Amino acid sequence: MAESAVVVLVRELEPVVGEWYRRHTEAGRRGLPPHLTLLYPFLDTDELGEEPARRLIEALRPFSALTVTFAETARFHGEEETLYLRPDPTEPFLRITEALAAAFPDHPPYGGAVDEIVPHLTVAQGSPPLLDPIERTVRARLPVTVRVERVWLVVDTAAGWRRRSAVPLF
Repeated sequence: MAESAVVVLVRELEPVVGEWYRRHTEAGRRGLPPHLTLLYPFLDTDELGEEPARRLIEALRPFSALTVTFAETARFHGEEETLYLRPDPTEPFLRITEALAAAFPDHPPYGGAVDEIVPHLTVAQGSPPLLDPIERTVRARLPVTVRVERVWLVVDTAAGWRRRSAVPLF
């Protein structure tokens, strides 16, 4: 039994954030590429099957492929700060997350631990002295515009995060 997540993989940002993401985030160290999280935690891998796959596809059916630009950095503040990229537009990702949460009500975004969903692509986590130079370097490489054409189901295995299946956005 292992965790899964529904994400948008953004490989185009690998040259911009990949080095820091792999070094300064747990998911990056475990092999998950730069991504926007749509629903996490999702189902345990032993719960994945035909019925959840059908519900996932149905929840995503209303959504179309879209073009997204990453031009800004921002931070979540807390015990450890999180440096992230803000997608523009953000609204489609909010709507997709809401649709997934409605289709899987037992699996609220971030386990229900946050009051407001903020679409983001994590770059690195740590203290301000670590994040400040990373942020300057990343900002110099922005903006990056990408086409989002699919949503991925990824699973956390003993060997790290792996892609399991994709649902196209038409």
